[in-house]
Parts: sequence; C-alpha cells; structure tokens
Amino acid sequence: MSSPDGNSPRIDIVSFSSNEWRIIQALHDVQEALSALTFFMDIPERLGEIERRRFRCYHDIMAVSYWRPFSKSDGLPKLSWAMAGVKPTGGEKALHDRLGAYRNKLAAHTDLGRMRMKVKAHVRDEREQDYPRWPLIAKDDGFEFLDDQRALEAWFWKLRGAMQEKVFALVQSIPANQSVEIDYLS
Repeated sequence: MSSPDGNSPRIDIVSFSSNEWRIIQALHDVQEALSALTFFMDIPERLGEIERRRFRCYHDIMAVSYWRPFSKSDGLPKLSWAMAGVKPTGGEKALHDRLGAYRNKLAAHTDLGRMRMKVKAHVRDEREQDYPRWPLIAKDDGFEFLDDQRALEAWFWKLRGAMQEKVFALVQSIPANQSVEIDYLS
C-alpha cells in the first residue's frame, strides 16, 4: 500500500486493545504456569527439607502464574473464557476454582483459615531457667495439587492452545517485520 502522494510506502499503525493485550500476557502467564507444573511433576517420592521448599516454589508459582490473568490488574481486564476462546468442562472449571482459592488463600496471601502450623518452645537442657527456648516450627507442607498433575497439564495445554490461536490471529494484522509495543519505561 502506498501513501496518498504515491511516493513512499504507507504503514498502517496497528494497536491492540486492552483485551488483546490481556490475551497476549495471559498466554505468557499460562506458559509460565505450565513450565512450573512441568518442573513440579519431577517431584521424587521422598523429599528432604530443602527439596521440599524447591518443589513448593514450583507448585506455588504454578498457581500464582495461572491465576494472574483471572485477577484484577491495573489497565487490563480480567481474562474471561470468551476472551481466551475456551469452554472449560466441569472438571476444568473445578481445577480453575481450586487454583484461585489456593492462590488467594495460601500461595500469594496468608489466610488464617487455611494455616496448619505448630510452634514449640524447645529447651536443649533440663535446666529450663538457664537456657533460652528455641522455636521449633512445624508447618503442613502437603502439596495441594500433587494428585492433579495430569489434569492440570491437560487443562493448561487446552487453554494455551486456544489463546495461541487468538494471538496468532492478532499478529496477522501487524505488517511484516514491524512490532506493536507496550513498555512502561518508554
């Protein structure tokens, strides 16, 4: 396409709506959740304390990353099923709801109603008055989604695939070798 004067090529300025930016960001978020789930799926049967914390990181970032597009954010709408181009089954919707509850009550926040912890004052000697009491803290370190790994994997792939189709269609509106950017530093 040429400009009105016929001398130079005209490039149409492409911009994306906040819904379209949400889909692009959501695709990244779901990919991050899928990667964290993939790392979590390598969990061995027996774990030491340090390994347990490492796998807790994978487990929790999976829930946080997945739920990010479905949460309130400044400037972007919450992701809806219609925006994502997917219709979840009842089981997928139940996983979605559980991920949200886990993220909101344990992974990204501390909800007293979901805490399982015990603190003991430990004394290293019989002379309790002469020695300080050391805190021994025991916390429930179970993994909420340990038994749901395959169902989560299938759901994340389904959601990712639907959003990839939407993003692919969006990119078709961008002239070759051009980019559309959003950058808070600019």
